[in-house]
Amino acid sequence: MRVDGFGPPPPRRKMFGEAEFRAAATTRLPELQDELAAEAGLIHSQMDVLASAARLAISEDDAEGFARIVNFLDEMLSIPNLDPEIDNAVWISFLRAAELRATESGRGAWYRLPLSIRERLTEYERRVNEAFPSEKGKRK
Repeated sequence: MRVDGFGPPPPRRKMFGEAEFRAAATTRLPELQDELAAEAGLIHSQMDVLASAARLAISEDDAEGFARIVNFLDEMLSIPNLDPEIDNAVWISFLRAAELRATESGRGAWYRLPLSIRERLTEYERRVNEAFPSEKGKRK
């Protein structure tokens, strides 16, 4: 038997996945419970539910409602064992940077985004524009 000095591997931590995300979202945003439940198992579709609610909050000048959504996402992104697919869903299926910059109320919302989300949206936009230069600002 060979001993390499490293010992046994550390125990695997349980991933904070889609089901945990959905449970946390329905606790923090109970008004979205039915829509989130209808998209159970589909994290990108659930992120679209949050994006739609954020868009509505922006259009209704509901800064508190918008803050509840984005602060919830910011907290989720800080979870150490977060399933990477949830982070990916924020990049791909939440709001677009160009979409927010397109209106005065959207620009106000942009500056109220937590830095963690603003950085992801900016980097996603940069990557899309780099990959599809002729479609700058057109991709959703």
